[in-house]
Formats: sequence, C-alpha cells, structure tokens
Amino acid sequence: MKQKTHGAGNNMKTPADSFPVRINGASMFKAACMTSACLFLLAAIFPDARAQNVSIFDYKPPVSRATSLFLDLRYDYERNDGTALVNDGDISFNYSQFYESLPFAYSIDADGVWSRALLENAASIYYATAAEGRVKKYAWDEQEMFGSVSLNADYRKAFDRPSSSVTVGIGWGRFINATALRKAVRIDAFFSEENVTERRLPAETLLEMAAAIERQREYVQRFGDDTYTKYWFEDIEKIVQNSGYLRGETIGASGALRMSEALYRENIGERYYGYDVTLGLRYTLTQADAQADRPAPAADLSARYARPISWSSQIEGRAALASPLDSDFGSAYRLSASTGYLYEAMNRIDFRLDYRLDMERFAGGGNTVVSHTATPSFLFYIENEVRLLVSLSLVRADGKPWRRELALTLNFKAL
Repeated sequence: MKQKTHGAGNNMKTPADSFPVRINGASMFKAACMTSACLFLLAAIFPDARAQNVSIFDYKPPVSRATSLFLDLRYDYERNDGTALVNDGDISFNYSQFYESLPFAYSIDADGVWSRALLENAASIYYATAAEGRVKKYAWDEQEMFGSVSLNADYRKAFDRPSSSVTVGIGWGRFINATALRKAVRIDAFFSEENVTERRLPAETLLEMAAAIERQREYVQRFGDDTYTKYWFEDIEKIVQNSGYLRGETIGASGALRMSEALYRENIGERYYGYDVTLGLRYTLTQADAQADRPAPAADLSARYARPISWSSQIEGRAALASPLDSDFGSAYRLSASTGYLYEAMNRIDFRLDYRLDMERFAGGGNTVVSHTATPSFLFYIENEVRLLVSLSLVRADGKPWRRELALTLNFKAL
C-alpha cells in the first residue's frame, strides 16, 4: 500500500524536503498556516456535503490491489549580489504496488533520486535509491493473523555497497483499497444531479457497482484496450437498471458522459482503510560500510493505519520501533513515526498535511537525537497526469531552531 507515505522503510527525501528554496519572509509562513487551518476547519464542520446510503467500511472485496508510479522533476536557482548560491535540479521516482487478499498479500515500495548541483563551475552528482518488499501469509481465511517476511535495501552514492536487511515477524490486521466504492459513490452523485436516477442508489447497488469497477483489468484482458469500455459500461448500466431507480430505460448520453468523467477524467485519490501491527526479528544482511562489523539482530515493532474521514478526506499513519537484541536492548533504539491528512478540496486541487517524527539513541548512552518535520502542501492537477506540488516544510532537527523551506515540484503520474 502506498502511503506517502506516497509509504515505510525508505530513507529517500520527499519532494517537500529535497533541495528546498529557503525563505525568510514570515508572511508566506503565516499565510500557509492560516490556509491549512481554514481547510481543516471546513473539513471538520462539513465532512461531506451530502449523505450517502453506504459506508466505505461496507466494502470488503476478496482481492484488493493498486499500482502507482510517480516521476518528479525539480530545478532550483538562487542568486544574490551577482553570485549563484543555488543551481541544482533532480529527477526522482516513487513506485508502489499493493495486493491484499485472504490468505495472501504482498507490497512493494521503491523510490530514488538523481541530482546535479552546479556551483562556481564545479558540478556535484548525487544519487540514491531505496526499496522494501513485504509478503504476508494469513493463518486462516477468516482471521487476520499473519506471518510476514520483509526485505529492505538502500543504496547511496557514498556507500561501498547496498545496505540490506530482512525481517521475519507475526502480526494482525488487513488493508482494503476502497477506491472503487469511492468512484461508485461519485457516479451515484452525478446521476442524481443529472436526474438520471430518481434518488440516491441503495447500498447493495453501490457495492455491486464497486465490484464491477474493481474488475476493470478483467475487461481489458477479455476485450482489449480499444473496446473494453463498451462492455464495462454496459454491465455497470445493467446494475443501475436492476436497482429500479433509473428514470428512463437507459442511463442515456448524459449518464454515460458522467460515468466516463468519474472513471477516467476526475482526480480521485486512492482510498484505503484498515490497520496492521507486526512484531518481528530484523537481521542485517549487508552494511553500507564494507569494513564495519555486522550489528546484532534487532527486535522490530511496526504499525500502519488508514481511515477515510469522509468521501473527500483521509488520514493515515505508520510507526516503527527497533532496538538491538544485546546488552543495549531498550537503551539504544530508533523510532520513526509519521501521519498524514489528505483533503480533496476540489476536482483539481488537493491539500495534504504531513508530520514526521524521528528519534534515535545510539549504543553507549548519550543524548537522544530528535527531529520533527511538518509539511502542508497543495497539489494542483494541470493536465492529464501532470501535477504541480507546492509545499512548505517546517523542520527542526536536534533542538535547533525551526527551519522553513519552500519547494515547487512538477509531478507526473506514470501508472
């Protein structure tokens, strides 16, 4: 599952904290904070404009899947008194694949960045990539207890070789991708607005529509890319006809147009709900420093959570705690936790607020290193799959004053 945590286990920089443009003006900071507060207030007071006949938690398909690939392009230039202070750019990617069923599930998350900085005619190249793969096997088809194996890998320019680790654990929980139901509800709203249906469709019809939407891949495989839409739309139309709520004999041209808008053109983000908690044993396979001793195995506790607040907003979070299984157990540890809030303000504008906490205490005692990052951001859909991300990061590392960073990133959704 992709959660930006656009997702766990990677150390890559996000568009919000990579190669920032530093700003000193307090006015932009205040404006961003006020805008964020207003959007939160609106979402809290008006969580959904019109009630629906179905809850997102009613959707429990036997198989849930999602795949995404994002490409980012960014360039920074800063000049002061005739001197170039910043002249760099980067290309980055983020890939996520998610499959969940009983009794088997897996997920793949990977990201990477390549950057080039030019200062005083000297070029500096940097690159890094990180990936995590996870497989879960449920003990019983009707229960959510599972065993899992995770593989993590990380490689950066300064490394001698990739660092990697494997974690074997047991856990409880399950995630569901309910995006298909979100699209069915959007179609229902369109049909009601256009008087295609006499009233809002009942829950059983919406769930049946969602199941048909979920099977888009099957229609493509059966009828081909060029003609599958005809058969797919016909089957969805039959489901609406069987409800008895259709005003005419068919959904008509306006209904077909609205259905196409919801399924192809409207920007509807992924909707997940569920949780999982895993307790495992992590073993280091390779270290970045080829001469370093291999560390002791570590106890690893992780948790993930996602829940839609309304049809247009969602919260998500994750946390991971690890401590070595040696004499430093409990006194040396690493904790990372993040949470995010997504609000689809309108068809072409999304608002997101993310917070991340990192804590680390090394073997042998000493102070705990703590860092905080809060990032409000807006995502503007420009054309097709091209988007502009505008983010303001507030960063505080190891007790130092808060640092404000503004980033503009051009984003392309390839999958």
